Amino acid sequence: MVDNKDLQVATNQYTSSVVSEIKTILDSSRNKVAAQVNTKLLSTYWKIGEIIVRYEQNDQIRAAYGENTLKQLSKSLSKEFGKGFSRSNIYNMRLFYLSYQKIQTVSGKLSWSHYCELLSFVLLCTSSGRNIKYSLPLQNFC
Repeated sequence: MVDNKDLQVATNQYTSSVVSEIKTILDSSRNKVAAQVNTKLLSTYWKIGEIIVRYEQNDQIRAAYGENTLKQLSKSLSKEFGKGFSRSNIYNMRLFYLSYQKIQTVSGKLSWSHYCELLSFVLLCTSSGRNIKYSLPLQNFC
């Protein structure tokens, strides 16, 4: 006859093992999904930056109207898609594209907020009179 204490111990060990294995699978899946979402978000923001720059280069957005255009884009995109399209974020998307002309050089290991910090470093360096290529400081930090 099986003692209740032995049965309880066996059940607890079984449950603990099952939960541990399930936890490992869930954690792994969540990490992979988060990495895929991050990579897709970076790609999307890069493409948005590309579109903005393409319109600028086709002289469809004149420099004098650039700031107002970013505000209008922000307003329209925020109305349509919600948060994430502030004027400064759209400006960062533009700068992101200019800094990484090839999307393949973008690392999915960094989040959008990390890239925004790096982009602010680029702006700081260029506004302080340093003559640097956009990609140099970013590649050195990645």
